[in-house]
Amino acid sequence: MDGLLAWLPLTDDLRDHGPQQLPVKVAGSVQAMDGATRFPGSGNHLELPHINLKHREFAIAFWVNVTGEENGYVFVDQAGMDRCWQRLQVHLRADFQPFFGFYVDDLVAPSSLPSRGGWHHLVFQYVNRRQQIWMDGRLLAERVSPPLESRFAPTFVGRTPGWGGLHDLEGWMRDLRIYGRALPATEIGKLSDRAALLADLARRAAGNPSGAGGLSRAATSPATEAAALNAVEIRPMLSMVGNQLTISGPPVQIYDLQATPALDQAWQSLQVLTNFTGSVGYLDEDFRHLGERFFRVKLLEYRPAASAR
Repeated sequence: MDGLLAWLPLTDDLRDHGPQQLPVKVAGSVQAMDGATRFPGSGNHLELPHINLKHREFAIAFWVNVTGEENGYVFVDQAGMDRCWQRLQVHLRADFQPFFGFYVDDLVAPSSLPSRGGWHHLVFQYVNRRQQIWMDGRLLAERVSPPLESRFAPTFVGRTPGWGGLHDLEGWMRDLRIYGRALPATEIGKLSDRAALLADLARRAAGNPSGAGGLSRAATSPATEAAALNAVEIRPMLSMVGNQLTISGPPVQIYDLQATPALDQAWQSLQVLTNFTGSVGYLDEDFRHLGERFFRVKLLEYRPAASAR
């Protein structure tokens, strides 16, 4: 519980079980059932008071199962002001990609959420002057960024700010934790224990066979789960420091590095890169005069090093 600012297990109720026991307002028909909380989409969300994350390291972690058909959903949002570094944005955007922003210096994961209608653990954190996005226990993206400046704004869970392409969360959430510190990899690994999650959901569903159909996905076969975890293990990680980009992953991988100036515009290929050693770099020469832009990495081919000889 060290550094825990809010903890909503979202398994049996919608309350904050953290040390502060913050009040939680429910809008619409958000409901806890069978070990998780269902967010039905438009007009349904949770609201907590302002949680002070200004000028500090912090982490937001949760399990989510997105079942809606849109590509853009909101997980956590602190409204703040529409000014640089004044708004906390923990979203799913573009091509189903996790997104972490402060209303500038935004970070988008280089790859999409692996599946729609499946459980995934996400961590969005600010540590050592870097934004980070973790998926299923693996670091996917990080970039150097100034700290968040947001103040006096309520904390919404599953509520869109009304921007185009973003929607109220449609799906399930569980174990939402907001920390006033960053999480080490070992702690993230424990929180993202998929076997424990699926076992608990299956146990609860067995005790309530008339429960929510969406949770029947907890009975996914071991082979399917192993394939999903393997897909995450080989996903490339993107690190950005100024205009220096580094893509890391198991060799040998071939990537198509793509960029766009805005997430509602088309992606353009910058270069095809081959990772022979575990990482490959790219110097973004257009960084200075283009300002903010977003990147994604398409994995074109993967030949494990042992078989590539």
